[in-house]
Amino acid sequence: MEKMLKKYKSTMRLHNAFTRRGFIISGAALLSLCTTISIGRAQNTKAQKASFDLNAANQLIRQTASLADQRKWQDLSRLFSTKVLLDYGYPELLGPQEIVDRWQPLLSEFDTTSHQLSQIEVREQDGRILASSRFSASHVLKDVLGGDRWTLEGRYEYELENQDGTLKVMRMRMIPEKSSGNTKVLDEAKQRSGITEPVRNHTVEHVTFESGGDTLKGWLYKPANPKANEVIIAAGSWTTVKEQMPMLYAKRFAEEGLTTLIFDFRGYGESEGQPRHYESPRRKTDDFKAAISFVSGRPELKKAKITILGVCASAGYAAQATAEDTRVSRLALVAPWLHNPEIARRNYTARPGVSPNGYDGLLNQGRDARKIYEKTGEVRFVASASTSDSYAAMYIPSPGIYDYYFNTNRGLLPQWGNQFAVLSWTEWLTYDSHASAPQIRVPTVIVHSENGAIPDGAKAFINALTNQPKVHWIGGSQLDFYDGEAKIREALAFVTAFINAPQVS
Repeated sequence: MEKMLKKYKSTMRLHNAFTRRGFIISGAALLSLCTTISIGRAQNTKAQKASFDLNAANQLIRQTASLADQRKWQDLSRLFSTKVLLDYGYPELLGPQEIVDRWQPLLSEFDTTSHQLSQIEVREQDGRILASSRFSASHVLKDVLGGDRWTLEGRYEYELENQDGTLKVMRMRMIPEKSSGNTKVLDEAKQRSGITEPVRNHTVEHVTFESGGDTLKGWLYKPANPKANEVIIAAGSWTTVKEQMPMLYAKRFAEEGLTTLIFDFRGYGESEGQPRHYESPRRKTDDFKAAISFVSGRPELKKAKITILGVCASAGYAAQATAEDTRVSRLALVAPWLHNPEIARRNYTARPGVSPNGYDGLLNQGRDARKIYEKTGEVRFVASASTSDSYAAMYIPSPGIYDYYFNTNRGLLPQWGNQFAVLSWTEWLTYDSHASAPQIRVPTVIVHSENGAIPDGAKAFINALTNQPKVHWIGGSQLDFYDGEAKIREALAFVTAFINAPQVS
């Protein structure tokens, strides 16, 4: 596997050399250069190649500007994916109509607007379609004291999704660099539109740091009045990205004055790393430790006490990182999925059509996929969550309370991708998250529900701890801890009280 990773990184260095010199490499051209990385659609066990139409990508990017200038709101809304990570200074997940509802009232108050795009570049990276452009946006409103024009310049960053051959915008970030002209034009348009700026007690900084030779991307939530010498590093359930439960947790912590870092693990979301969608406990534990190094290196956080928080499967990785890294001051586990091979066998046995049984059949699938990857570089994928494929990472015939993974207003986000590298089974099914428990020496808090995921695993982990953890059993299903506003606030009330309380480790 290391050999394949080195070959991939060598190819990416070649790609970066081209892009730094201003060349745009199409998806097809890049795929002809590099080792094949096959990307499967959700609920599809057959691997597919990542590709895109470069002309279509350029047209899509230009239309996001031109249709707004033309006030063609319905046409504009069709350019966006089901949920877009829109970041005009603060990252938010919005649907197509929500974006239009944000833009239309303000832009309609100007007499004219003109968004001129230049230096558009589109590239494929790690199976993702990324783009950037420069912009100069002129806004005209007559009869405003001081002049009728205000211009903003800067750049846009995009990520596009290929929906069965049609490209959609799934991520859009505006980075302002220069303002000129009469800023009262903007103020007047805002006043006429009646819109008000949201009041927040924190900001979000885009950050990057290295782990295993790859660049990880994250967001640092920074309260205006942070609690002194405290920082939280938080991560969510297996196969997920920062835009899911971590984003909700970080926002709530920041509102309480707690600086919080969330990030995408290697191979997930915006972060680099191959294979993609590889659920590797060892790799994710090392990424946690890289995040610890990052916050420890920030001048304003050098003296901060570090709390590691893991939701669901990240609880095991957070616990292992805590056991291995003495820089961690506290450990917090919310709705923890904590399994060992014995518990995994019990929970994965019932898989219809998987032979000889779910556990052994999936393990064999993982071994075969790993051999294929090491020999050819091809990564086989299945869906992370499926109602019909018993080979999926999470086979859920009747969604019920697991609606989270199938609802575009909840966890079914394009930024997530709903994919699982089959070779992950060899690590995941044999992982023993309980092994780290006796080595944990720092204060620990655990919040879980008897109706959550494998509470017997959490109880076995608790029994193996030697540091007298604070344990809170509350009501609710596992998915309530993912995006249930009331349940998240209830769980985090225990965590914040734990952080704020005087403790002796």
